[in-house]
Amino acid sequence: INLISNHNWGQYFPAMKQSMDFYFSKNRKEEREYQQLVVRENNYSSIANSTDYFIIDIEYDNHANARFDLVAVEWPSNSSNRKLSKDFKPKLVIIEMKYGDRALSGTAGMKKHYDDFASFVSNQSVLNEFKNEMLNLFRQKRELGLIPCLSASSNSNQISHFADIPELTFLIANHDPASTKIKTELVICGNISAKFITSNFMGYGIYNEGIFDLEDFYKKHTSQFYEI
Repeated sequence: INLISNHNWGQYFPAMKQSMDFYFSKNRKEEREYQQLVVRENNYSSIANSTDYFIIDIEYDNHANARFDLVAVEWPSNSSNRKLSKDFKPKLVIIEMKYGDRALSGTAGMKKHYDDFASFVSNQSVLNEFKNEMLNLFRQKRELGLIPCLSASSNSNQISHFADIPELTFLIANHDPASTKIKTELVICGNISAKFITSNFMGYGIYNEGIFDLEDFYKKHTSQFYEI
């Protein structure tokens, strides 16, 4: 409390991070750990500027039935799009991470996430508020140097608008190929308008070449989905 009241942020943040480390050493949250890896790869690492996505927020909760694991902006790394030329509008992407097969089903399973997302984007006023919130948060992170490759000296182009409708993607980490759980869950989901992120040579950098719609996702993993 004294650290906060004295605005001694240099001591406050390390102390809080250490407290969180102590907590999570006893209360393991593997999915949260891998969320952090996604943030680090796409926002901070040496390859961040070559990826097509930047992470704006994790564990987002608007306290009105919108809870998302990660919120990202799709801003492709080619020169034309990074310069925001030809009225190009980057797109907000909701990423739901599922670590291990047990996370695929249940009260926070894939079907529940898809239904919640569909309900969320159908409310235009809530969606507009969300887009403005993410726009401001993204600007703040850039100003604070939290996305080094998008600093003023590296890229001064400022996003003023996002594309109309966000996109839902699933990042399924460490699925067991011998398990039928993902096949079962996708049957329950039906023909959903969602995409799936796959890794690029074992990394967590997100590239458009590694993102597939449902039909192409089936084709990519035919041996696991051949009965669908």
